[in-house]
This record gives sequence, C-alpha cells and structure tokens, in this order.
Amino acid sequence: MNLTFTLNGKSVTVNVEPDERLVRILRDELGLAGTKAGCYRGECGSCSVLLEGQVVPSCLVPAFALRGATIVTIEGFARTKEYAEIVRAFEEAEYTPCGHCHAGRLLAIHALLERNPSPTEREILAGLSGVRCQCTDVGSLLRAVNLVAYSRTRKPRARARP
Repeated sequence: MNLTFTLNGKSVTVNVEPDERLVRILRDELGLAGTKAGCYRGECGSCSVLLEGQVVPSCLVPAFALRGATIVTIEGFARTKEYAEIVRAFEEAEYTPCGHCHAGRLLAIHALLERNPSPTEREILAGLSGVRCQCTDVGSLLRAVNLVAYSRTRKPRARARP
C-alpha cells in the first residue's frame, strides 16, 4: 500500500503493508532511529511520537491509520525552540534520562505543557505516565517540568507547533 503522510513538516510516501507499525516505518523505511523500539505493547513509551499533536506509542499505530496524518518525531521536534527549552531545563534540574526514554520524555513534556501550561505535580506525573523507565529520578524530572512551565508562563511568546 502506498501511504502518504506529513512527517516532521514534510510530505513523505512509503510503500508498506497496511498492518506495518509506525515504529518500524520510521526506523526501517525512513531511517529515523530517534524513535526507539521497546516493548511493542505500548507500555514503555520509548517509541512515542506526536500524532496530530497527541503523544502516542508508535508501536501500536498501524500504517493504514496514517494516511494524511501529521507526525512529529524527536528528530523533527529537536529543531524547535521548545526542544531547546526543555533540554536546558533538564540540565538545570540535573535530570538525565537514559537514551532509551529520552525522546519519549521530551515529547510527553511538550504535549503536557501545550495542554496545561501550569500543571500540578499530580498532573505532571499523570501526563508523563505513558513513558516508563527505571532511570527516572522523579524529583529532578518534576523540577525540570516546573522550570519549563515557569519559563513559558513568564515569557509570553508565540510558540510554533512542531
């Protein structure tokens, strides 16, 4: 099946089986290794991407559901000011996620703050619950998210969606 969708702001067309999963399309067909293949059950969040602005585990998204969709991977998000802002907050909060969950965490934080610019601790934990990893230092993760939220509310500016 020929499938066309928007990926990181550009139209792409791939020829894949209808039940092929997005994580495999991204990694094997398009060479985007930032989306990590983890559990293949939608539980770990390491393969998270933004699909129509929502964080989803790409291992659960079949190709037939992608026709005409807009997808942002970590590679696309890394070109935004929001990415740089979150990475700075990680450094300031001394939060160092492992390489496996890093992309999913960044995308989940961005999506959370787009929906809720001033989340409570409970809302942060709920918003990031889809990305599970043993490396998580919850205290520094919460500090990092709060730093980004504070920074965004102090500096009113137009933010472009990835």
